[in-house]
Amino acid sequence: MFTDMNYVNEFKMTGCNFTSGLPSSAFSTFVELDSLTIEGGIIASTQSDTFSGLNITKISGLPTPQGKLTIKNANVGSNFSVGFFDSLSDLSAVDISGCGLNAIDPNMFLYNNKIRRLNLANNNFTTISSSFLKNMTSLTEVNVDGISFDCSTCDNLWFLDHFSAFSMHIKGTFLCSGGERVYQYFGEKCRSKDNCNSIPGIAIGIDCFEWYQILNYCFTSASFALSWVAFVVVVIYRRDMYKNEKEIEIRKREKAIRVLEALKRGGGGGQKAPPKGNFSWAITEDGDGTEVKKAL
Repeated sequence: MFTDMNYVNEFKMTGCNFTSGLPSSAFSTFVELDSLTIEGGIIASTQSDTFSGLNITKISGLPTPQGKLTIKNANVGSNFSVGFFDSLSDLSAVDISGCGLNAIDPNMFLYNNKIRRLNLANNNFTTISSSFLKNMTSLTEVNVDGISFDCSTCDNLWFLDHFSAFSMHIKGTFLCSGGERVYQYFGEKCRSKDNCNSIPGIAIGIDCFEWYQILNYCFTSASFALSWVAFVVVVIYRRDMYKNEKEIEIRKREKAIRVLEALKRGGGGGQKAPPKGNFSWAITEDGDGTEVKKAL
């Protein structure tokens, strides 16, 4: 399909109509890409080995490495073929928004456990299989904007607990097919009043904060507060100690100055400060034989 393209890092196609579908090894001559984008147009069919021979990964040295596959606002029929994404094991981000997908294959990303960002927005499916996210262990962000979920049974909303447990960031408006907000519906219809299921704790929304979590939070907060108090006390103590040291030093200097001034003026007994410079002493005897030291 393409030849001599292994020097390309990013490739984008817009408005292309693949009326015969995407063939096997369609992009193999690229060998490795940082991003591949197919936007708009028609993809009549896909093959399980369409991406055979191609690796999409974050390429170091580029300004903003992505490792991203985008198939966006393209008419791909009801779903991608089984195994369509299997060979792209180094993908970091996938955008398959606006493709008119009527269903999500539970094993669609079975071999893509490095995906961190997934955009499923504006598709027609209403449920997600409970095994869909099983192997997506690196996933941190999911966009579900424009999807009307089937909220007829609480089991259909299993993924809410999954998203919460793994602290995933959910983008877009989360709505049931009847127009209700998914989180509100789940909290009112699918959660008992005792969201903690008799476990000691506090229920907030659809989440339960158990007693050990609350205790850990309180202990952490108290430790943080005490650390700040200790820090402030040490700072004040060091400041006062430094101030006292300065005051003592000033007083010592003042006393030394007063002593020097007194010596210069001479004391009450007529004593004078010793002369500056080098001098020696001579020992003599007075009339009664007493030794006397005199400065020379």
